[in-house]
Amino acid sequence: MTAKKKRSKIDWLNHFVGFISVLAGVLIAFGLNNWNESRKERRIIQSVLVNIQDEVKRNNERLDAAYGENKKIHDTLGGYLQLLDDTREPNAPLDTLRKFQSANSAFISADLESVSFSFELFQLSNVAWRTAERTNILSAMDYDLVHDLAFIYDFQTKLDRFDEKITDEISRIASYSDSKQDWRRMLKDVNTALTFSEVLKQQYNEALETMEDHME
Repeated sequence: MTAKKKRSKIDWLNHFVGFISVLAGVLIAFGLNNWNESRKERRIIQSVLVNIQDEVKRNNERLDAAYGENKKIHDTLGGYLQLLDDTREPNAPLDTLRKFQSANSAFISADLESVSFSFELFQLSNVAWRTAERTNILSAMDYDLVHDLAFIYDFQTKLDRFDEKITDEISRIASYSDSKQDWRRMLKDVNTALTFSEVLKQQYNEALETMEDHME
Protein backbone atom coordinates (compact mmCIF):
# COMPACT_ATOMS: atom_id res chain seq x y z
CA MET A 1 0.00 0.00 0.00
CA THR A 2 1.21 3.44 -0.74
CA ALA A 3 0.68 6.20 1.81
CA LYS A 4 -0.88 9.38 0.54
CA LYS A 5 0.48 12.68 1.83
CA LYS A 6 -2.13 15.11 2.98
CA ARG A 7 -1.63 18.70 1.97
CA SER A 8 -2.28 21.17 4.78
CA LYS A 9 -4.79 23.74 3.72
CA ILE A 10 -3.62 27.35 4.20
CA ASP A 11 -6.24 29.52 5.79
CA TRP A 12 -5.70 32.56 3.59
CA LEU A 13 -8.65 34.35 5.14
CA ASN A 14 -7.16 34.24 8.62
CA HIS A 15 -3.77 35.32 7.28
CA PHE A 16 -5.38 38.22 5.47
CA VAL A 17 -7.39 39.24 8.54
CA GLY A 18 -4.25 39.01 10.66
CA PHE A 19 -2.28 41.09 8.17
CA ILE A 20 -5.01 43.73 8.05
CA SER A 21 -5.15 43.81 11.84
CA VAL A 22 -1.38 44.35 12.13
CA LEU A 23 -1.42 46.96 9.38
CA ALA A 24 -4.34 48.76 10.99
CA GLY A 25 -2.52 48.73 14.33
CA VAL A 26 0.61 50.20 12.77
CA LEU A 27 -1.36 52.85 10.92
CA ILE A 28 -3.32 53.79 14.05
CA ALA A 29 -0.11 54.03 16.08
CA PHE A 30 1.51 56.09 13.33
CA GLY A 31 -1.55 58.33 13.11
CA LEU A 32 -1.64 58.82 16.88
CA ASN A 33 2.05 59.65 16.89
CA ASN A 34 1.56 62.20 14.09
CA TRP A 35 -1.46 63.62 15.89
CA ASN A 36 0.52 63.98 19.11
CA GLU A 37 3.42 65.59 17.25
CA SER A 38 1.05 67.93 15.43
CA ARG A 39 -0.65 68.89 18.68
CA LYS A 40 2.72 69.44 20.35
CA GLU A 41 3.82 71.60 17.42
CA ARG A 42 0.62 73.66 17.60
CA ARG A 43 1.19 74.26 21.30
CA ILE A 44 4.73 75.46 20.62
CA ILE A 45 3.52 77.75 17.83
CA GLN A 46 0.85 79.21 20.10
CA SER A 47 3.45 79.80 22.82
CA VAL A 48 5.80 81.49 20.35
CA LEU A 49 2.99 83.69 19.03
CA VAL A 50 2.01 84.72 22.57
CA ASN A 51 5.62 85.69 23.38
CA ILE A 52 6.06 87.65 20.15
CA GLN A 53 2.67 89.28 20.59
CA ASP A 54 3.57 90.41 24.13
CA GLU A 55 6.91 91.73 22.89
CA VAL A 56 5.30 93.67 20.04
CA LYS A 57 2.77 95.16 22.48
CA ARG A 58 5.55 96.31 24.82
CA ASN A 59 7.55 97.71 21.90
CA ASN A 60 4.43 99.49 20.67
CA GLU A 61 3.95 101.15 24.06
CA ARG A 62 7.63 102.04 24.20
CA LEU A 63 7.44 103.47 20.70
CA ASP A 64 4.48 105.67 21.66
CA ALA A 65 6.32 107.09 24.68
CA ALA A 66 9.56 107.74 22.79
CA TYR A 67 7.74 109.23 19.80
CA GLY A 68 5.79 111.70 21.96
CA GLU A 69 8.86 112.98 23.80
CA ASN A 70 11.09 113.13 20.74
CA LYS A 71 8.43 114.93 18.70
CA LYS A 72 8.40 117.70 21.31
CA ILE A 73 12.18 117.97 21.11
CA HIS A 74 12.10 117.97 17.31
CA ASP A 75 9.49 120.72 17.09
CA THR A 76 11.19 122.85 19.75
CA LEU A 77 14.64 122.57 18.16
CA GLY A 78 13.19 123.30 14.73
CA GLY A 79 11.54 126.47 15.98
CA TYR A 80 14.63 127.45 17.96
CA LEU A 81 16.98 127.16 14.97
CA GLN A 82 14.68 129.30 12.86
CA LEU A 83 15.21 132.13 15.31
CA LEU A 84 19.00 131.96 14.99
CA ASP A 85 21.46 132.78 12.23
CA ASP A 86 24.26 130.45 11.10
CA THR A 87 26.42 131.51 14.04
CA ARG A 88 23.53 130.79 16.40
CA GLU A 89 22.96 134.45 17.12
CA PRO A 90 19.33 135.63 17.39
CA ASN A 91 17.88 136.96 14.12
CA ALA A 92 14.34 137.61 15.39
CA PRO A 93 12.78 140.44 17.45
CA LEU A 94 13.37 140.13 21.19
CA ASP A 95 9.64 139.88 21.85
CA THR A 96 9.40 136.89 19.53
CA LEU A 97 12.36 135.26 21.25
CA ARG A 98 10.85 135.82 24.69
CA LYS A 99 7.51 134.31 23.68
CA PHE A 100 9.22 131.27 22.21
CA GLN A 101 11.36 130.78 25.31
CA SER A 102 8.35 131.11 27.58
CA ALA A 103 6.44 128.48 25.61
CA ASN A 104 9.44 126.13 25.67
CA SER A 105 11.03 126.90 29.02
CA ALA A 106 11.51 123.18 29.71
CA PHE A 107 14.13 123.10 26.96
CA ILE A 108 15.47 126.65 26.54
CA SER A 109 17.14 128.80 29.20
CA ALA A 110 15.73 132.23 30.06
CA ASP A 111 18.69 133.99 28.43
CA LEU A 112 18.22 131.92 25.25
CA GLU A 113 21.87 130.92 25.44
CA SER A 114 21.47 127.20 26.12
CA VAL A 115 19.22 124.35 25.13
CA SER A 116 18.65 121.37 27.40
CA PHE A 117 16.85 118.20 26.36
CA SER A 118 17.01 114.46 26.80
CA PHE A 119 16.43 112.38 23.69
CA GLU A 120 14.24 109.39 24.50
CA LEU A 121 15.95 106.20 23.31
CA PHE A 122 13.75 103.66 21.57
CA GLN A 123 15.40 100.51 22.99
CA LEU A 124 12.99 98.08 21.31
CA SER A 125 13.22 94.41 22.25
CA ASN A 126 13.70 91.47 19.87
CA VAL A 127 14.29 88.65 22.40
CA ALA A 128 11.09 86.71 21.63
CA TRP A 129 11.72 86.89 17.89
CA ARG A 130 15.38 85.81 18.16
CA THR A 131 14.39 82.94 20.43
CA ALA A 132 11.81 81.75 17.89
CA GLU A 133 14.45 81.89 15.15
CA ARG A 134 16.80 79.66 17.16
CA THR A 135 14.12 77.00 17.77
CA ASN A 136 13.40 76.59 14.04
CA ILE A 137 9.67 76.61 14.80
CA LEU A 138 9.21 79.46 12.31
CA SER A 139 9.37 76.93 9.46
CA ALA A 140 6.15 75.36 10.76
CA MET A 141 4.30 78.66 11.05
CA ASP A 142 2.26 80.50 8.45
CA TYR A 143 4.67 81.74 5.78
CA ASP A 144 3.07 85.14 5.24
CA LEU A 145 2.95 85.84 8.98
CA VAL A 146 6.62 84.90 9.45
CA HIS A 147 7.58 87.03 6.44
CA ASP A 148 5.72 90.04 7.85
CA LEU A 149 7.25 89.60 11.31
CA ALA A 150 10.75 89.26 9.84
CA PHE A 151 10.24 92.51 7.94
CA ILE A 152 8.98 94.27 11.09
CA TYR A 153 11.90 93.19 13.24
CA ASP A 154 14.37 94.12 10.50
CA PHE A 155 12.76 97.56 10.28
CA GLN A 156 12.86 97.79 14.06
CA THR A 157 16.62 97.16 14.00
CA LYS A 158 17.07 100.06 11.59
CA LEU A 159 15.16 102.35 13.96
CA ASP A 160 17.23 101.18 16.93
CA ARG A 161 20.39 102.26 15.11
CA PHE A 162 19.21 105.86 15.42
CA ASP A 163 19.63 105.58 19.20
CA GLU A 164 23.39 105.37 18.87
CA LYS A 165 23.63 107.81 15.97
CA ILE A 166 21.60 110.59 17.59
CA THR A 167 23.27 110.04 20.97
CA ASP A 168 26.68 110.50 19.33
CA GLU A 169 25.52 113.69 17.62
CA ILE A 170 24.15 115.11 20.88
CA SER A 171 27.41 114.27 22.61
CA ARG A 172 29.45 116.00 19.89
CA ILE A 173 27.29 119.11 19.96
CA ALA A 174 27.37 119.29 23.74
CA SER A 175 31.14 118.82 23.84
CA TYR A 176 32.50 121.24 21.29
CA SER A 177 30.21 122.05 18.38
CA ASP A 178 28.44 125.38 18.12
CA SER A 179 27.65 124.95 14.44
CA LYS A 180 24.07 125.39 13.34
CA GLN A 181 24.81 122.86 10.61
CA ASP A 182 25.48 120.16 13.20
CA TRP A 183 22.22 121.01 14.94
CA ARG A 184 20.38 120.76 11.64
CA ARG A 185 21.99 117.38 10.94
CA MET A 186 20.84 116.06 14.28
CA LEU A 187 17.37 117.50 13.71
CA LYS A 188 17.21 115.74 10.35
CA ASP A 189 18.11 112.40 11.96
CA VAL A 190 15.50 112.90 14.68
CA ASN A 191 12.93 113.63 11.96
CA THR A 192 13.91 110.44 10.11
CA ALA A 193 13.61 108.44 13.33
CA LEU A 194 10.13 109.90 13.89
CA THR A 195 9.10 108.92 10.36
CA PHE A 196 10.43 105.39 10.93
CA SER A 197 8.45 105.31 14.18
CA GLU A 198 5.21 106.16 12.40
CA VAL A 199 5.75 103.39 9.84
CA LEU A 200 6.72 100.86 12.50
CA LYS A 201 3.70 101.81 14.61
CA GLN A 202 1.39 100.91 11.73
CA GLN A 203 3.24 97.64 11.15
CA TYR A 204 2.99 96.74 14.83
CA ASN A 205 -0.78 97.27 14.84
CA GLU A 206 -1.27 95.21 11.68
CA ALA A 207 0.93 92.41 13.04
CA LEU A 208 -1.00 92.31 16.33
CA GLU A 209 -4.27 91.88 14.43
CA THR A 210 -2.81 89.14 12.24
CA MET A 211 -1.36 87.23 15.19
CA GLU A 212 -4.69 87.48 16.98
CA ASP A 213 -6.36 85.82 13.98
CA HIS A 214 -3.82 82.96 14.03
CA MET A 215 -4.39 82.37 17.72
CA GLU A 216 -8.17 81.95 17.50
